[in-house]
Amino acid sequence: MDSVEDSSASAEQPADSPQSKGSELLRCSKCDKTFDGDSEAICSECGGELVPDTDSGPKKALLVDDSPLDQVKFEELLQGLGFDVTIASNGQEALSLLDEIQPDLIVMDVVMPGRGGISILQEIRSSDQEKHRSMPIVMLTGKDEPRMVKVALRYNPSDYILKTHPPEEIAERLRRFA
Repeated sequence: MDSVEDSSASAEQPADSPQSKGSELLRCSKCDKTFDGDSEAICSECGGELVPDTDSGPKKALLVDDSPLDQVKFEELLQGLGFDVTIASNGQEALSLLDEIQPDLIVMDVVMPGRGGISILQEIRSSDQEKHRSMPIVMLTGKDEPRMVKVALRYNPSDYILKTHPPEEIAERLRRFA
C-alpha cells in the first residue's frame, strides 16, 4: 500500500508545528486529536470539547507481534523514531492494552496465535470510540499473498508494510506517524 501524503493546508496549526511550541496543547475529549492552544474550544474534526493535554510526552506505540526476534527488532526501530513502545504478543493482549496505554500508533503482525491482526484491525476500526476508529494502525508482516493483502485493505490499515523490506524503508514509512 503506497503512503499518501496529506498536502492540504489547514487554518489550525498541528500540535507539533514550530508555531505551536510553547503554547498550551489541547486534546479533543472525543476523538483524542491534539491542537495548539490558540484553537477554538470545539474540535474541528468531530465537534468534541477541547481540554488541556496533560500527556504531551513521547508518542506511544503498541507493537503487536508473536515473534520475540521481531519484537526486539521493531521495538528498537520504533524507539529510534522516538516512540515509547509497549509490546503485545497477540491480538487479544493488544485489545486489552488499548485503553490502558492509549497508543498513538499500533504496529501489528497479520498472523499470530489466537486472533490474527486482520481480525483485531477489523474490531478496532468498527469500535464505537472515534479515537480507536481513527487511530493509525500499520500492518507489518511477512505475508504478501494478494488475497491476504486485499482482505487487510478492506479494513483501512494506515499502511501495509512487509517485514522483508530494508529496515531503513520500514523506518521511513513509520516516520510519518512519529
